[in-house]
Amino acid sequence: MGISSVALADHEEPRDEDTIVSFGYDSTNHILAINSGDNDTPWICDFEDGPLTATYGEIIDGFLTIEMLQSEGEDWEFQPRDEDEVSVDYDAAEEATAYTGSDGECGLSGASIDGHFNHGQFMKTAIDLLDMKGHGCIVSEFAKSTIGRTDETMLKTSDVEEGFEPGEEGEITFQTFEADCSKPNEKGGNGERGKSADAPGHNKGN
Repeated sequence: MGISSVALADHEEPRDEDTIVSFGYDSTNHILAINSGDNDTPWICDFEDGPLTATYGEIIDGFLTIEMLQSEGEDWEFQPRDEDEVSVDYDAAEEATAYTGSDGECGLSGASIDGHFNHGQFMKTAIDLLDMKGHGCIVSEFAKSTIGRTDETMLKTSDVEEGFEPGEEGEITFQTFEADCSKPNEKGGNGERGKSADAPGHNKGN
């Protein structure tokens, strides 16, 4: 199974704000896309408005880039967060910002699936991408998803066709959840976020 990666913003200490995660699956091209980060950045990383059209780029250093995100032919935009909800680490935004790729604000990155895929594989891939193994705050939310449980999203190795080519488009409907990962969880993790902050797909807040 080919995998690209996504990472959470890196902080020296765990923060009190919730972690917000958005994810979706393109069942035609077999692409899992994820964005994650703190819920106090200048823009609201909101992907939930029906299916969005993603344009896929190259797999670079193990990361599948998602170059464009549109709705009905218009670039997808993220609205500014209220100033009093923005962390002191950032300057509040005054205007919306458009999706500009995996390295941009609210950037998406993910995995190209080219082998057996069921709900267990979905959870393993998603948690690996987020670098949050053992964090019950995230795992319990992914467990609720139907990805890999329905005929549309399950995949057998024998069903895999040729992989996608850079520049191809696909439709993704996203789900979003918030989880308080600053507190200890029932599995013994301390909720500290992943440390691969140089990867695309995390909220930079600048």
